[in-house]
Amino acid sequence: MAITAPYGFVPLSDKVVCPDWLKYQDKDGKLASPPIHDVPFEDGLCGTLELEITAETPIFMRGTEDPELPFQLKDGRYAIPGTALRGALRNIVEIASFSRFIRVNNHRYAVRDLNNRHLYGQYMADIVRDPRTGKGEPMPLVNAGWLIREGEGDEVTYKIEVCDFAKIEYRALMDLARERGVRNFRPGEKQSSVNKYNTWGEHISLEIEASVTWKRPETIGRRKMPSKFGVAKPMLRQEKGTLVMTGQPSRWTPDQTGKRAGAGNAKHHDFVFFPAKQKQTLLVPIQTFQDFEFAHSNRGQQNNLGRSQEPNEEWKFWRNKMEKEEKVPVFFLTMPDGRVGSFGLAMMYRLPYEHSIHEAISNVAREHLDRDKGLDLAEGIFGTGEDKEQRDRERTLALKGRVGISHALATSPTKPERAVSAVLGAPKASYYPNYVEQGPGTYGGQPAQDSRGNAVYQTWMDRSGAPRGWKRYRTMTETYNPPPPSGGGGRQLDLSNVATRFQPLPAGTKFVALIDIHNLKPEELGALVWAIELGGDEKARHTLGMARPLGFGRSRMRLISHDLDDMRGGKPDLQACRNAFEEWITGDIRDWKSSPQIKELLALAHPVSPNKVRYQRLDPGQRLNEFVDAKKNGLALPSVVNHGGSTTRVVVPPQTGRGSSTAGTVRAKVIEKTTKKGGVMFEIVGTGEEGILHPTSQQPPDLNPGAEYEFTVMARAKPVSLKWLDPSAPPPSPAKSSKPGSNRKPGHRGKPGFRR
Repeated sequence: MAITAPYGFVPLSDKVVCPDWLKYQDKDGKLASPPIHDVPFEDGLCGTLELEITAETPIFMRGTEDPELPFQLKDGRYAIPGTALRGALRNIVEIASFSRFIRVNNHRYAVRDLNNRHLYGQYMADIVRDPRTGKGEPMPLVNAGWLIREGEGDEVTYKIEVCDFAKIEYRALMDLARERGVRNFRPGEKQSSVNKYNTWGEHISLEIEASVTWKRPETIGRRKMPSKFGVAKPMLRQEKGTLVMTGQPSRWTPDQTGKRAGAGNAKHHDFVFFPAKQKQTLLVPIQTFQDFEFAHSNRGQQNNLGRSQEPNEEWKFWRNKMEKEEKVPVFFLTMPDGRVGSFGLAMMYRLPYEHSIHEAISNVAREHLDRDKGLDLAEGIFGTGEDKEQRDRERTLALKGRVGISHALATSPTKPERAVSAVLGAPKASYYPNYVEQGPGTYGGQPAQDSRGNAVYQTWMDRSGAPRGWKRYRTMTETYNPPPPSGGGGRQLDLSNVATRFQPLPAGTKFVALIDIHNLKPEELGALVWAIELGGDEKARHTLGMARPLGFGRSRMRLISHDLDDMRGGKPDLQACRNAFEEWITGDIRDWKSSPQIKELLALAHPVSPNKVRYQRLDPGQRLNEFVDAKKNGLALPSVVNHGGSTTRVVVPPQTGRGSSTAGTVRAKVIEKTTKKGGVMFEIVGTGEEGILHPTSQQPPDLNPGAEYEFTVMARAKPVSLKWLDPSAPPPSPAKSSKPGSNRKPGHRGKPGFRR
């Protein structure tokens, strides 16, 4: 079994190459745009290239008038926009010239992965032991409160009014709905929170009186809990609160039998928010609010491509109420110092990753983000307008390109083919088995394993997490359209809201474009020629346009003529220019032709059968989810080329459950008191490895840099997950036996967990 995908990645290099001729400083000695448009190079070249593009599979460029029809000019001729060609060629030049990997959004994605406790669960819940019996009970680490907005415009601030909260079972909630005349209220059906509120109705009160059994201690580890947490039962003349409903991810029915209440069932409760006994209001940092908005937007969840900036259904519902000065119920996590670290609209909300994309890029090489070396080759050819430095925001390093590409016009009359209807979902950069480098010491390797054979994935949460690199769609031998997913019972799903209809131009359509160049050095023109010809590899092809994951847009490019002059009136040779580029780049990257970057780039461009590079399947009707199965099996998207090396089987001490104190300890010293998530960073003595003590764990008394302690290794991730065992603490009482005659209820699995 292996992960398949219609895309792959060209790995990032730990070195960025910047040409000497693009390094320029102003009179103050600061990095500036070189005057390459006004001052000709001694060997500069100017003129025009004529480019022919042949579509080898049907090709589609979205039109401006009717998005179902191909792009065409006012006179009716079909064309490929010059911007599409420019972007395709620039991307190849970036890779081939070892330019910066910087033209990517600096998003901070969020995760909700109930199958990966190290990544997600440890932040959201923990096991709290009764000091008298030693018995453990799952306990949420999240708090509850009302999100409010104050001020307007640039003066707006967000705060959370802390409240206590308790869960209320659906059975009790349905009884309450019947008492208040709410019809057709079925909270256990799979649905959004918005649907629940709409069914309840705006004019029916959400206020409730209930008795509450408060369960959670005020402090867990180093983390003080601002909110009290408990279990509520409706009852008159008790505590007064407000009903808060969250989404139902999977169906729950009240007649499930044969299981302990809550054991292995779907979500079976909602919440009641109560006024806190001690009023407390917490300021929400602006970055924290921005992370929340991104995670709760269609862009953060990477769906609905045409409406990517819009809030998702839940946040749109509550944002509209906030604009009417209503309070929004939220769940939040705090840092050890009491600040709001993150928040969401459900108790098990999407948790923002520790690191943004740019922060992860810097794990490979800071050079990708640092402009001190000057412009890279792609920026010099195609231009740039990005900020110079975060520390110097008032100035930008702007440069227009020296290459202009016209629309590529169809060379003969043609007609679009019959309409195709397909679901064109975007790959998720938060899916770490594909988007985060996994193999230790090799490109595109599989994740390491612990001593029990479980995969130890790298994610955007890890300090050493690194992007896989430039994403490139595979070229395919033919087009295909995967079968649509089915619903429960195999019923056909209505995909009209997510499907895209388009009429591609047929295979064999030829286009011609003109490329104007101004003052390019031979090495720069050679890089452009190399990108067009894909290094002269006869098997390699480009991909252009929409529906590339389905095999559309496989194209061949070739230069059919050129009219160029150098500064002395000579006629340059294109092959000599390509040789000049290769000679220049090998001066910095000696093994350039055999480097993983070039080998992977060309291998991804070789056409392959669609069934070998299809998307992973998600079909609820067949209970098929290959995305989850891949993580359970410890798989990662492999590289096309075997770049050598192998994954390392990392051995960690055997464990009998979370918190077990088995043999195998390490000694580590503090190197950073707190991370963004409130953890403590250590260096393991004798190995130089980094370890992390998460904020929910018990903390040593002295956390000043240099302090050393003994730890148990909980997970051999990067950084290593550590647990400190207080030598002065009494050993926990042994758990009760599950043998006949014990107090343990039937069906108990023996593993602590937390139900939503």
